[in-house]
Amino acid sequence: MKNIFLMIGLISLSTSIFAQTEVSKIENTILNYINGTSYNKSKLIEKAFYPSANLYLEKKDKTPWTVPAKDYVSWYKNKKEGEFTGRIGNILSIDIFEGIATAKAEIIIPKGGERYIDLFLLKKIKNEWKIISKTAISEKSNQNGNKILFIVSNVSFHGASQLPTGNSFSEIVNAYDTFKKEGFTVDFVSPKGGSIPLAYINTSDSLQKNLLYNEDFMYALKHQKT
Repeated sequence: MKNIFLMIGLISLSTSIFAQTEVSKIENTILNYINGTSYNKSKLIEKAFYPSANLYLEKKDKTPWTVPAKDYVSWYKNKKEGEFTGRIGNILSIDIFEGIATAKAEIIIPKGGERYIDLFLLKKIKNEWKIISKTAISEKSNQNGNKILFIVSNVSFHGASQLPTGNSFSEIVNAYDTFKKEGFTVDFVSPKGGSIPLAYINTSDSLQKNLLYNEDFMYALKHQKT
């Protein structure tokens, strides 16, 4: 029986490591897009997209606009490489199923008071993750591009005891809400990374309830940086 439990544990661990590796590869692809468009690096943008990919954008009158990836890349080729374009990007979430994935990112343009949400469809092609489709929509925003580093704990028990503990959800959401209202981007980090234990969740509190069911916020708590 112990051998069976050990085998199950090893399978679970290997699956988790595999998923983390794939997430990292997808992150690199999205970051190629973000960094390429933020610093006029057309080769990075080209690397992120599958050659026949399309971007489904909107014109100023909200008319749908289909842009082939090669045309989109060309917009950055004649600009000064390495020059900051005013775009600040952050990955919000990634969801994988076998060889396909979706991802969401925000693009903040503080000077214009705008925030874009980019949605990506990715496919693993010849062991590389490529963006095969992208769409976006914008909204007015006060986000300034400055970041707050929010450090939380991975500890699940008090010391060596079996007494459970966790990060106070109310303290996290109240601070997070304050930072976001002031225009900051919040990055969550913990010593071990990954998910964190939560405590003192009160769903009768409207702010806690809203963030508990906010997919982007909960994704950030489940996928801590180190």
